[in-house]
Amino acid sequence: MTLFSRKEILNYNKMSTKTRQELAIEYNVCPRTFRKWLKKYNLEIPSGAIPPILINKIYENFGIPEKINLTDENQVDVKKDYK
Repeated sequence: MTLFSRKEILNYNKMSTKTRQELAIEYNVCPRTFRKWLKKYNLEIPSGAIPPILINKIYENFGIPEKINLTDENQVDVKKDYK
């Protein structure tokens, strides 16, 4: 996995909120597994949409998902393989 600077992560996440389901898809895991990861790292995420500041905390703990293309801030390419 490619490492990105904090600035690149913050710029990427200026876009919008995400749900746990969307983040689980980015990491190619089921939502239940993603919930276990959050618990393991003691990340308190409120229910509903996850704001970009908390998405950044998740990315800092788990790393940037390989499915995300950060080359263009306005273009986000996320492949959804998980069913």
